[in-house]
Amino acid sequence: MPATRLEVVNTWEGVRVLMPEWQCLYEQCPMATPFQSPYWLTALWRHFPQGELCVWTARREATLIGILPLLQENGLVSLMGASVTDYKDGLIKPGHSEEVMADIESFLAGIDFHFDCIPSNSQLLQLREGWTECGTGPVVQLPATTSEYDALLPRRFRHNLEQASNQLRKLGNVQFTAADPRNVQSGLTQLFRLHGNRWNSRHLPGVFGDTEIRRFHRGVARALIRQDQLRLYTLWLDGEAIAALYLLADRRAAYYYIGGFSPLFSRFSPGSLLIWHAIHDAIRSGARELHFLRGSESYKYRWAADDRPLYCTTHRV
Repeated sequence: MPATRLEVVNTWEGVRVLMPEWQCLYEQCPMATPFQSPYWLTALWRHFPQGELCVWTARREATLIGILPLLQENGLVSLMGASVTDYKDGLIKPGHSEEVMADIESFLAGIDFHFDCIPSNSQLLQLREGWTECGTGPVVQLPATTSEYDALLPRRFRHNLEQASNQLRKLGNVQFTAADPRNVQSGLTQLFRLHGNRWNSRHLPGVFGDTEIRRFHRGVARALIRQDQLRLYTLWLDGEAIAALYLLADRRAAYYYIGGFSPLFSRFSPGSLLIWHAIHDAIRSGARELHFLRGSESYKYRWAADDRPLYCTTHRV
């Protein structure tokens, strides 16, 4: 059997050439999340180019079988993703785990690195390092039908959702929409506005107060929605957007990323109604998990979520 060929790509041009193979490998990894998509990671680095590119690759003959998307800054190596990426990980082609992990361990043995936000199913946890829990990402196990899911919700919470929905519909025409490639940019405009309004009411700018963050999401949304990896929902009342919700998605799961709603309609819980709609839509599309991502905020557990740990480690030579 031919030896694995290892290479570190450290230029943007090299990464750009690698993109088609990277995407192909991503699509072959059943447990990879959209946060490991090359579209997400490269767009993020272009908008927030912290550190030097250090993308480790492994090939069997000419085929890419493993990738660690790394950055190096001040002598310390970390996984690409910055603070807006909830799950960080590498990609290994199924059937090549043992050889690629041995090569990764050998590569990392000689360098200083810090890995964080590593999900509990990551193969990187096989590394002989001092892993510690550094947070949690609550996850909802979705049943086969929406009625089965609704039965999992606390009775009072479900009653409040139904009551809020009925009261809102008495005000006017209620509509739920999902963006497509033609209107995803206008959907993002509504999300930015609604998220900003809520935080501005607290005299805070909110995440989208940063111009570069808005530019990043506008760019990556174009790529992800073409790959069917973005769900951008809007709740409308008589033609006015009163809530918006941004999820990432893959074949097995949906990932709640960020949302916003109009404080003027808070008594109708529009944000919760939109989450409820999105979960039902995920179930109907065949998803079996809804990830609320990093953080143990209390509202996540009303949706029948259970904690799933995230890990970190630091290695010094």
